Amino acid sequence: MYCIRDTNVSHMYASEEEKHEMALALRLVRDNKLNLLDVVKEQVSIEKRRQRMAEVSSAVERFLKDKEDTGNAATTMRTLRSIVLRFGKSFEGRLLDEVQHGEIKQWVSSMGLATRTKNGYIKEVKNLYNWSIREGFAELNPTRRISTYKHSVEELEAKEEAKEILTIEEVQRMTAYAYSYCPEAVPRMAIQLYAGTRPERESESISWQDISLSSSYIHIPASKAKDRRERLVKICPKLHDILCWAWQEKMSIQCNSWKSNWNAIKNSIGLLGSWPNSCTRHTFASYALAKYGYEWTKDAMGHGNYDMLFRHYRTLVLPDEAENYFQQNDQEMIKVA
Repeated sequence: MYCIRDTNVSHMYASEEEKHEMALALRLVRDNKLNLLDVVKEQVSIEKRRQRMAEVSSAVERFLKDKEDTGNAATTMRTLRSIVLRFGKSFEGRLLDEVQHGEIKQWVSSMGLATRTKNGYIKEVKNLYNWSIREGFAELNPTRRISTYKHSVEELEAKEEAKEILTIEEVQRMTAYAYSYCPEAVPRMAIQLYAGTRPERESESISWQDISLSSSYIHIPASKAKDRRERLVKICPKLHDILCWAWQEKMSIQCNSWKSNWNAIKNSIGLLGSWPNSCTRHTFASYALAKYGYEWTKDAMGHGNYDMLFRHYRTLVLPDEAENYFQQNDQEMIKVA
């Protein structure tokens, strides 16, 4: 009769079913030239690790709570929450380590997302797994086996046809309209066009206290920057001229009627209802790359590397267009002055 002895129980008798399972297990380990005790110990270790693993939905909840507690910006949290909550719902009831990379790829592909959005989803799920590994809720990150999605020919053609930046003529027309009808909007508009500050949170917070005309920089405090990192944006000569004019005219960087003025300026070139996302920032980045180079532009934009700059902000412009964009001695400014 089979029995198992340990330090706590002198005799523990096996049932007939257990005897059968032990016989099968013994045959299996012998056929594979394994040690039965080692196999059992390994399986016990696996089961103990599984007990420490988190279910996907539980990990998602803890992950989002941690990100909120560490002070992520509200806009960042909205995007993050949307993606990982969807991931948690799709794999509810599964352990993190049970989800395979192929399943994640299928999940992303099934939603019919654009390539850029697909990569955004993979990035946030990867962040979820990296956090879970650090917290001891997972051991593997399956997203590491997922390559970056490449744009299709159709997507590239659509991107080429889509309007992302302003032309030189459009900038000139906007400038002429602003100097003529709402000069109080010129300082902030110029900062957005020639310093590339983010249109809302950064641009709307800038005052003369943040600007040094003598040292030619604009200070973006950490509390206003998207990535919570303060930076100094170099003031190019054209922007320096405009800001010097605004200072002499005792103008404020912000104006009380900014929204209505800005809409009127957009309408002056027929783009009020079709203004491209972050248009002034994209415009600045594209012309600045051609005029001032990679490092200068990257620092001005507040990017930690070139990838973001080239992947999302660059539209190819010719060198003479860049020269024209940053040309000094603005005639409209001189006319008003």
